[in-house]
Amino acid sequence: MKYYSGIIFLICLFYRQPASAQTVNGNWYGVGKLQLSGSHEDYLSELILQQKNREVKAILNYYFKDSLLTDTIKGSFDVAARKLTLQKFPIIYYQSPSARNSVDCYMSGTFILRVSKTESVLNGSFTGDDVYKYSAPAINFNFKKSIDTAALVLKEDKDDEPDTTKKSSLLIIHDTITQKQFSERKNIIAKELAINASVVQIELYDNGAIDNDSISVFFNQQLVLQKKMLTHDAIKLNLPINDSLPFNEISMFAENVGLIPPNTAVLILYDGETRYEIQMSSDLDKTATIRLKRKKN
Repeated sequence: MKYYSGIIFLICLFYRQPASAQTVNGNWYGVGKLQLSGSHEDYLSELILQQKNREVKAILNYYFKDSLLTDTIKGSFDVAARKLTLQKFPIIYYQSPSARNSVDCYMSGTFILRVSKTESVLNGSFTGDDVYKYSAPAINFNFKKSIDTAALVLKEDKDDEPDTTKKSSLLIIHDTITQKQFSERKNIIAKELAINASVVQIELYDNGAIDNDSISVFFNQQLVLQKKMLTHDAIKLNLPINDSLPFNEISMFAENVGLIPPNTAVLILYDGETRYEIQMSSDLDKTATIRLKRKKN
């Protein structure tokens, strides 16, 4: 009898090991669908999870309309039930006109981990708290774990946060979307300059009142600066001139048009000791561009 009891104990121990070893560490991607009839914006999202024992620290990156937002969330993971619980956090209300002009509602998350030979999935939803549960519909997610992202390394320091030193894959998605939008917009030549320097320095400022204008910068049709808000403080870039091209182009891509359309900026360009000041104006249909040609020696 003791012999069979021992076998049963070992079998139970064997089958318990995978569950107890299961964690939710890693990068998870999904699209949040509002549980509401009609047409609404989806929430393209990335969930970066770091688990230590039962505690979970999370970073939620998500798109709302044309803006990328980030929240840091605390939570827990019940290994036996494979249940991930995320504590209350603010998320932009779905009827907000934009990320800049928005209202936050507080939601919490509950997800069940499903693991198969081909993929790992977190199924669940964000739901509103007592104040928002009637006005903010649930957002359902089917988060899939990225197999291309290395697992997060847990450290002994209890204050460690998820590793964000590597570029978020959601930001890479943003780059791809921005590159596509850039190619679809009309390119307007704001200025043509003949220059001497092999490297030019540019500075970008908001032209007038700060109204939340955000831009990206393209150099020779490649993204070199991603989504920065224009202020009275300079955005500075050093750009090496490519002499193999007939001309080089610096483009100011409008990520939005701020509170006062269009998206306007002052671009200062330094060609050695020579300084140029150019007014730039971009919107969601056209992109302002400066064309540079090297002077012949």
